Amino acid sequence: HDIVFVLDCSRSMLASDVSPNRLLRAKLAIFDFVQRQAHGRLGLVAFAGQAFLQCPLTYDYGAFHDALSLLDDRTIPVPGTDIGRALDEAFQSMDKNERQKLIVLLTDGEDLEKGGVRVAESLAKKGVVVFTIGVGTPAGTEIQMLNEQGRMETVRDSKGGVVLSRLDEPTLRAIA
Repeated sequence: HDIVFVLDCSRSMLASDVSPNRLLRAKLAIFDFVQRQAHGRLGLVAFAGQAFLQCPLTYDYGAFHDALSLLDDRTIPVPGTDIGRALDEAFQSMDKNERQKLIVLLTDGEDLEKGGVRVAESLAKKGVVVFTIGVGTPAGTEIQMLNEQGRMETVRDSKGGVVLSRLDEPTLRAIA
């Protein structure tokens, strides 16, 4: 079968409610799965406010590993979290053949564009199975990131309030 991993690279994935942060924890989970379970073709889509195919479907696990290693919060320059677009990008990368198609979405689930459920429903009609892996905690935490001076600072909204990022389990359940 074909598996496309869809990895959230948005700023909220830098939150450290899971150690060392959500993005690294998600990457480690994918590496672990590939090492133990993979026996088909693998692909990789990175997303934030935009989504891009980072590794087309391949049996070359070394190439997949390299592409995954390179992902960070700067991979996708468009801020936001557009899960619908990411799922669509994953589907576009798949062959329209009879192989079983699986999409594994790793995200904190904060679907700012709200398209994830709608796209997942249309993919289900096409026989694509979407698994969701939530990364983070429902309690959430603040997001720390490097500023221009190379120092860690807390992400704030336009009014100066601390932005809290939480795992959105209901959305992820609906998508799955």
